[in-house]
Amino acid sequence: MHSVVGAVAIVVTSSGERLLVAHHRTDASLDPCQLRAGLTAPTRLGVPHLADVVTTIEIAGGLVDIGGGLYQRSHPGAHDERWFVTPLAADRVATIVAECPLQLPDGSISVRVVADTVLAVSAVCLVAGPGFGYRLDEAAFWLHAACLVDELIDGSMSTGAPRTA
Repeated sequence: MHSVVGAVAIVVTSSGERLLVAHHRTDASLDPCQLRAGLTAPTRLGVPHLADVVTTIEIAGGLVDIGGGLYQRSHPGAHDERWFVTPLAADRVATIVAECPLQLPDGSISVRVVADTVLAVSAVCLVAGPGFGYRLDEAAFWLHAACLVDELIDGSMSTGAPRTA
């Protein structure tokens, strides 16, 4: 939400309240920056923390869930984008991108990583160059899967479990 201009979400709380979250909308209860600040605010004794009362966050506009953790953003004046979020650091995502086996010509797919060190996540955006939109989903699903595998391997390494991949 914080990284994707035009994304709209509904935050549902444990009391059933539905909060609209969006950039530049007059009917929004919160903008993405306020939501992020609320989720990362320090806890105070006796005061409910936002993270404890949020039951779901639903994408309501600007992005389309295309499955497998990927989201599509379309705009009439720009190329389609594919987005996902990973707990991997931006430099690790860049290393995985460099290892891509898909044999894509230079400039056919660009990857932008927006690191959020406070939330400890990276938002990853893939955009197809002219004439390569048909490869965008393939590249996005490959990169997301490669990041998931890296997350699992890193998780098993940090827990002391044997690495078997």
